[in-house]
Amino acid sequence: MAKRGRKKKFKLDFNVSKETWLSILSLFLILLSFISLVSFIAPDYSINKIVQTILRGGFGYASFIAPIFFGLFGILFIEQLDIKIKNSRIVIGVFLLMLSLASIFHVFISESTSYNLAVAGKGGGILGYYISDLLKSTISIYGAIPLILTSLVVSLILTLDMSLGQLLGFFKVGIPQFNFKLPAFLNRKKEYMDMGEADVVNDILDKGFAEESIRTYEEVETKIEIIPTMAEPQEDKHIFTGSTESITPVSAKPLGVDKIWSPPPLDLLAEPSNESIDSGNIKERSRLIKEKLQNFGIRVEMVATNPGPSVTQYVLKAGSEVRLAKIANMHTDLAMALASPSGSVRIEAPIPGTSFVGVEVPNNKRAMVSFKTLMTSAPMKAMKSKLGMVIGKDVGGQVYTYDIGKMPHLLVAGATGSGKSIFIHNILFSILFRASPQEVKFILIDPKRVELTHYQGIPHLLTPVVTDMDKAPSVFKWAVTEMENRYKKFEQEKVMNIDGYNEKAGFQSMPYIIIIVDEFAEIMIQDPSGVEKSVVRLAQLARATGIHLVLALQRPTTNVITGLIKANIPSRIAFNVTSNVDSRVIIDQPGAEKLLGKGDMLFVPPDSAKPVRLQGAFVSPGEIKNLVDYLKGQGLTPEYKEEVLSMGGGSNNSKGGSSGGDSDDLDELFDDSVDIVVAAGRGSASLLQTKLSIGYARAARILTQLEDKGIVGPAQGSKPRDVLVSSSGSPYADEMPSKGVSSLR
Repeated sequence: MAKRGRKKKFKLDFNVSKETWLSILSLFLILLSFISLVSFIAPDYSINKIVQTILRGGFGYASFIAPIFFGLFGILFIEQLDIKIKNSRIVIGVFLLMLSLASIFHVFISESTSYNLAVAGKGGGILGYYISDLLKSTISIYGAIPLILTSLVVSLILTLDMSLGQLLGFFKVGIPQFNFKLPAFLNRKKEYMDMGEADVVNDILDKGFAEESIRTYEEVETKIEIIPTMAEPQEDKHIFTGSTESITPVSAKPLGVDKIWSPPPLDLLAEPSNESIDSGNIKERSRLIKEKLQNFGIRVEMVATNPGPSVTQYVLKAGSEVRLAKIANMHTDLAMALASPSGSVRIEAPIPGTSFVGVEVPNNKRAMVSFKTLMTSAPMKAMKSKLGMVIGKDVGGQVYTYDIGKMPHLLVAGATGSGKSIFIHNILFSILFRASPQEVKFILIDPKRVELTHYQGIPHLLTPVVTDMDKAPSVFKWAVTEMENRYKKFEQEKVMNIDGYNEKAGFQSMPYIIIIVDEFAEIMIQDPSGVEKSVVRLAQLARATGIHLVLALQRPTTNVITGLIKANIPSRIAFNVTSNVDSRVIIDQPGAEKLLGKGDMLFVPPDSAKPVRLQGAFVSPGEIKNLVDYLKGQGLTPEYKEEVLSMGGGSNNSKGGSSGGDSDDLDELFDDSVDIVVAAGRGSASLLQTKLSIGYARAARILTQLEDKGIVGPAQGSKPRDVLVSSSGSPYADEMPSKGVSSLR
């Protein structure tokens, strides 16, 4: 027998998610915007009349803003839409603008007809009537007008995202500037009193303004270009008209007779592209991050997201019981959960200056950062120093700048293709666009011969671009000598630094000097101990003298970036490197191995131990050519100093550059090396490294020279070399009376 039971009641499920409701609301508001706009265009149709009656009855003459408000409010709920006008600030500003206009349209209407006109859709409508009536009854019409005008200005500031100064400057541009010759007009005042009106007008046109304008153009024969501040983009040249006797341009003296330096215009740079950023589904990724961490018992809340050019930063707030180290070790799991395009994510725990954690996920599509965008940014305009440079944009899209004079030196490391050489162009461009040859001088060292040689012949160079590595160590020796000479001048003039010296001189009599090396390891091979000693001295003392170093290399190793060099150069930039070890060498912590390349960098400022992730700007070969051609076209030739490349005859070990030959080609430590291997009875590079405190490359060359002279035998794999002579049995013993075999030289 079938089992009887109660029948289930029919139930209609209508479960709609919050996202669906928001989508419906968005479409409704956009439709309302369209219908209200059509009602203004064709008001004779029945539905349009109803819409017009409602809008005009509510807002009066200010109702024309209603379609804009509805449209902006509608697109605010479309999450996938990424346009500039999608901003709650703009929606609030437009609504406040509509209220302000409605109030000001009605505040001047008399009370007797105010309500009737509002109902008829005149003035500010019902809304304008109630606001103006409330203000007039509480603070009088004299207080209502300033209050409404203030709200109108606030609405414009919110909508346009301008400061009050920018807004006033915007309206000031439209005011025509008239420059009448009032003194000449007033001088003929008595004469005009006896003339008729028509005669006065004709006389002004024929004699007054015409003669004055002719005389003005005849008197202006000499024109002097005044160099504008480079804190602003340069478009038009500023011309001073008047006598040349009262002006002494600062740059005219050092640049020569009739030579005025004209800074490069920003038109030489390529215009920024409109390429958009593809950060993926931000909401879905936020959910996945939160869900993945909760699976491991880590309770977090999503605070914000910061889309940047290369990565998007997801800002998390962890619970008080969560250990940050536990979150920091989750980068591999999060990369897999998010299907990271690069296979990795970077976790910053905590974000400097906050109590939040940042998870940086690579974008699906990276946006190229234009150098022109950085140069015209507000931070760069505010940078007054001639040594100011743009570094890049952070994960939130904010421009990051720094003054090389405050670093005061910089170490840059990055593998091939990471953007290291392009960043060097960024440094050069930042300074060349703002400083004259009298203010800043460069010494460029380019072992690769393809990057910095483009700048050959520009007037800012102190030497030709150095491509011969045998001469490169001489640059650092000269820099030490120049530093010492400058300190002597400071002592004589009783000043503390280069700025004080130039201020006392009255013009830029002592230029800043920036030494840029594209591959520092190549120079260290030439003379490790000599170059290290010079670099350390410069790093310790050269800041006050205006001499600054920018040292770049591909692979940061401890025998190139020694402890002394690292200790005295706190500012570092790490591009993508090959291993965790290399990252620790350059920035003393891991993270650089997870960078994306092509300008993605970690910058460690001198005043902070935590690196900042930035995306550098791209500088094209065409932009380099445009700038170099412009600088060469100024008619100024570089003033080279020959002594820069001839200090001490090159590097300390240039004598050891040859494996054999005359005694003049032997290393200066050859004598000591002979004594060491003869006393030890064996020869090896590690022995010479330990005893002489030199690098491996130099020790190996000395060992080769010892073999060529017959002091040691050939290599035997990993075993030490045999010593073929002794202090008494050497074939050169007769030439070694007091110092063993040291007289072989």
